Amino acid sequence: MEKNNYQNQMEHPGKILAVMLKKVNMSQKELAIRTGMTEKHISTVINGSRGISLDFSKKLEYVFNDVKSGYFYNLQLEYDELKQRQEEENGITENEKHILKQLKEPIDYIIERGQSFISATMTDVEKIIGIRKFLKVSNLELIPQASNQTAFRKNKNTTVNQYVLSMWIQICEYYAGRIECKSNLNIDLLNNKLSSIRNLMNVSINEARKTLQKILLDCGIIFDIVQNFKGAPVQGFIKNENNNKILMCITIRGKRADSFWFTVFHEIGHIINGDVENIKVDTYTDINEKEIKANEFASNLVMNKNDYQMFVNAGDYTLNSIKRFSKQQNIPHYMTIGRIQKDGILEYNQYYNEIPQYIWSK
Repeated sequence: MEKNNYQNQMEHPGKILAVMLKKVNMSQKELAIRTGMTEKHISTVINGSRGISLDFSKKLEYVFNDVKSGYFYNLQLEYDELKQRQEEENGITENEKHILKQLKEPIDYIIERGQSFISATMTDVEKIIGIRKFLKVSNLELIPQASNQTAFRKNKNTTVNQYVLSMWIQICEYYAGRIECKSNLNIDLLNNKLSSIRNLMNVSINEARKTLQKILLDCGIIFDIVQNFKGAPVQGFIKNENNNKILMCITIRGKRADSFWFTVFHEIGHIINGDVENIKVDTYTDINEKEIKANEFASNLVMNKNDYQMFVNAGDYTLNSIKRFSKQQNIPHYMTIGRIQKDGILEYNQYYNEIPQYIWSK
């Protein structure tokens, strides 16, 4: 069996082994039995995360007895040499390899969406090169310095992985940025549309998403809901596109419908208040004037401030009372539940089942 029948220049030997197994109609389980290795070992070799050792190579020669002595091990040596050469030519660092591992979840998301610049069959080196181009940096270690023109809202007491966060932000810009927006930012129109936006809390999330996107596009705001990743604990994201348009993305991190809608109104508050003019990255964990104003805007948009205070003073927090008040305000009752939970009047586990959960659908 000649090497050139299976090998291309940067193909992991595990992929060649998989082709050979298919050709002789042998399963990974059967190969594990015949070589005395575990199925997990066979799987990690075939998916490219483990190399073929000299010992395993010799065992494979008994199973595939038509290959030359040292065939599999020589494949591994040649692959390792080519990989090292490619790393040296492209200046791949060990830190970049470590960063690549941290980016696994967003990379898998991009692969699932079928983008040409990165695929599951690529080597780590090829993936690093692809992500460099996607993030517009010459080295993945430069990511934190390069991402400095955005503002995002995240929960307190959470840890941010700057590499994952930057990847998430770029994904927002890449996919939401493909949405055509013909209108320039129009704050007056946005103010006039607040009542219509508020009413979207009363319809299904899928219908609300489409309608909200259309309303905001008319106001010069490109809006989308983007999947969140571990390490990027963000609720919302806004960016001034420097062309009289705003990019605004929201996640469903935490799944709670009340948190989602409060974040939508919070970010709209920042836009109306002019908080996205030349703004740098801000984790919004510190109490500051802009945050207080955006929170007040969102709270007052959801329900009348004086009416809410009267409801709280009455001290009746039964579900029927909450529903009556919510009906008066023309809001879903889960928004009132979320508010009084946030204000410390109710524990977060009280009426928890009354709050819809938004689940990301692939």
